[in-house]
Amino acid sequence: MQSVSSIKNTMKAVFVTGTDTGIGKTLVCSWLCHHWLAHYWKPIQSGLNGPTDTQVVQALTRSKSQPEGCQSHPETFRLQAPLSPHQSANQEGIALRLEHFSLPTCTHANTAQGCTTQTVERLVGGGRRRIAGAHHPTTHRG
Repeated sequence: MQSVSSIKNTMKAVFVTGTDTGIGKTLVCSWLCHHWLAHYWKPIQSGLNGPTDTQVVQALTRSKSQPEGCQSHPETFRLQAPLSPHQSANQEGIALRLEHFSLPTCTHANTAQGCTTQTVERLVGGGRRRIAGAHHPTTHRG
């Protein structure tokens, strides 16, 4: 069996997924980002009535060595309604399409690992959702 450390060193991205709100996806992402010095990216934030999940991850990962929290990347979409991404996008007249998304790239060197850090990403309720005829990771607030 491989150690967590050896698995971490062979991956470029980790997808965290869950089937419901409030089950700990954001907490797991925070732990991974903090302990692996990984980057965080949530492709779609649905619901903007409080802190976003990216803001929560940054707050939970702040430390003396990382005063700003983990490196995070902006969401591709920030949608108002706290619904599934597709419902929220429909309300705002936005068509979610695969070509709207691309994995973020490292724009500056992390002092510990350079630009080889992993990206922790979020998926919607248990897996992949169809976007314009193609499968693509999306997520919901929770």
